[in-house]
Amino acid sequence: MSAQTPSLQLWLTEAGIRFTLKDRRVSTDPDAQLRRQYYLRLSPVLRGSQFEIAIEKTEGFSFAQLRETFILWAQSAFEHGREIRVAGVVEAIELQAASRRARSRR
Repeated sequence: MSAQTPSLQLWLTEAGIRFTLKDRRVSTDPDAQLRRQYYLRLSPVLRGSQFEIAIEKTEGFSFAQLRETFILWAQSAFEHGREIRVAGVVEAIELQAASRRARSRR
C-alpha cells in the first residue's frame, strides 16, 4: 500500500463514500450535505442563497456529474477571463440537468 492510501481512505470516509474491499466497489449517493461539501472543496467561493439553490438542483447527481458542472463553468470562466461565481455554476448545473432530462426521455 502506498503512503497516500490512508489519506485517500479518510477523504472517502469524510465524503460519505463507502469503499468495500470485498467487491472493490465504490458506491455513492451524495445527499445535499455531501453535495455541498464536495462543491466547497472544489471552490470555497460557492456560498449564499444561489449556492443553496444549486445544491437543490443537483439532487440525483453523481459526484462525477457534480464535478462536470464545476469544470464546465470553470473552463468557460477561464476562457473569458472571468472569476468563478455561484451564478455561473448554477447555469452549468441547469445545462447538466437539462441534458439529463433529455437523455432520460430517449
